[in-house]
Amino acid sequence: MKKLILLISILFISIEITYGQQVTIGTQIWSNTNLDVTTYRDGTPIPQVTDPTQWANLTTGAWCYYNNNPANNAIYGKLYNWYAVAGIYDAASAANPSLRKQLAPQGWYVPSDAEWSTLINYLDPNANGGETIPNIAGGKMKSTGTIQAGTGFWQEPNTAATNESGFTGLPAGYRVSGGSFGTIFDYGNWWSSSETNTSDAWNRYLNYNGGTAGRNNTNKANGSSVRCLKDISLSNISLVSGSGNKSTLYPGWTMNNGNYDYPMTTTDGINYTISNIFLTGATNQIGGISADYWVKFRQDNNWTTNWGSTAFPSGVGTQGGANINVTIPGNYSVSLNIQTGAYTFTLLTPAPSISIIGANIGTAWNTDVTLSQTDGYLYYLPAYNLPAGQLKFRQNNSWLTNWGGTTFPTGDGIPNGSNILASPAGVYDINFFKGPTGASYNFSTTLGIDDQNIKTIKIYPNPASTHINIDFNNETDLNGGTIKFINSLGQEVFTRPITLSGTQTSMQLNTWGGTGMYFVQIINPQGQVMYIKKIIIQ
Repeated sequence: MKKLILLISILFISIEITYGQQVTIGTQIWSNTNLDVTTYRDGTPIPQVTDPTQWANLTTGAWCYYNNNPANNAIYGKLYNWYAVAGIYDAASAANPSLRKQLAPQGWYVPSDAEWSTLINYLDPNANGGETIPNIAGGKMKSTGTIQAGTGFWQEPNTAATNESGFTGLPAGYRVSGGSFGTIFDYGNWWSSSETNTSDAWNRYLNYNGGTAGRNNTNKANGSSVRCLKDISLSNISLVSGSGNKSTLYPGWTMNNGNYDYPMTTTDGINYTISNIFLTGATNQIGGISADYWVKFRQDNNWTTNWGSTAFPSGVGTQGGANINVTIPGNYSVSLNIQTGAYTFTLLTPAPSISIIGANIGTAWNTDVTLSQTDGYLYYLPAYNLPAGQLKFRQNNSWLTNWGGTTFPTGDGIPNGSNILASPAGVYDINFFKGPTGASYNFSTTLGIDDQNIKTIKIYPNPASTHINIDFNNETDLNGGTIKFINSLGQEVFTRPITLSGTQTSMQLNTWGGTGMYFVQIINPQGQVMYIKKIIIQ
């Protein structure tokens, strides 16, 4: 399994705003209760300040209950000064904005003045972002009912309140910069993240005796409620594969830092999807050839933000989580919610079967012998007693898709080509590669029992980039043999003799070939293929 190094520590919190619910209004998603947190996003405490003189002198973030009464918290939430909204928690962060914290929970943020205007203009196109008074946006934002009637939390008459937007605005009042409190039940006030000067910032308000949504330039030391917007920015999210899955095999995959990303699409910045993508299986064993395959989700084509899990076909990904192993190769639709980490792989069609059929196999030209596979590209049939004669490969036991060839024991699979003449008869490991741009096959003579120690040959690193090392494990009888590189289409691309002066040899790769998948064949002096290893060059 490929090991991943998380470049920075990120806490992925599966959270839908803990202090309330959410509502979609136009193109925005708003929280519909007031913020009620006592720490910044990273867990840094926000101090509760009750003393009015201390509150008046603050230049860093703080919160309080209205009238310092915890009973007001359950309905109205907390009041924050603007310094908390800005994430200013000490003198250094006051001087340097790059040091500031985030007040809103993961996946949310405090809206700017312009984003408040977007909301108000959606509810009343003539509101001019709250500059035009009166307007009808406020009535659509206020919760309904009155305290006197026992049906709500506003003072009578709660004019024009319909709450048709679902914003559910509440009259939490405010704390003035001098530290006193006022207007609970009469006004609701909410900060924006936008400051106007060193002492003031923009604030929005609703009131009990009108249907207007208004806008104020307010002292930063005041205490107001906070509402949050969900972050639906269109992040660059991709389904990423390890270097076992190469772009040369899987069209559409883009190489980024040694890994391969397939871009996902979104309409809301939260739910990302891919439709009808072919995914290989978790591992494959092909006559001694092995490779690991895995997928994960990541942002911006790097590992800073990524999601993984051990669950398949559905689960909840966590930051820096495990590689996701696709256990069934085939075409999938894939979805990911970046807020919750929930993902689903929906199998549309499994990988096709591949078989051999021939004149001397079972009932002539009527018996399919199915090859095994775990990744949908490489198929294998180990130690098969193959009679001499003509044969072909075909898909799903049907002649609609079949491959022939003009050479044996290796060659290119030619669609609807001539029969492959297998000769001589023998026990063979049969390998078939079905790629998007072509097919190839290989019939390797099965090793005798006295030759099994040959399989202790090691080829590394894999994947490789500039060179590979081959450790022959003292197999001196291979001296005078050949090392061959066969590409994914079955074509011989490089050959060199085996000349051992020790147990190892090293080969440079960047002088002859491109990136992709290759078979390395170790052939003894008698011309027998003694060992095959699949390697990836990147």
